[in-house]
Amino acid sequence: MIDYINSLRCVHQNTPLVQCITNFVTVNDCANIILAAGGSPSMSQDIREVEESVKGARGLVCKGKHSCAEIPPGGC
Repeated sequence: MIDYINSLRCVHQNTPLVQCITNFVTVNDCANIILAAGGSPSMSQDIREVEESVKGARGLVCKGKHSCAEIPPGGC
């Protein structure tokens, strides 16, 4: 069984960087949910920023099928 209280406590203590690939309509909601859970959202989506933006990421949120066409083969 998952211990949600300890898992949330761990997130708050470590503040993991979470890379988000989402549409522009929900970008603020996704960022706010990650912040509320204790994480640190990264919303960069420019292909020129990929290496730097995912370097320290501890998680990935991929929402919406629009982004799939924008990611080059082998890029994610």
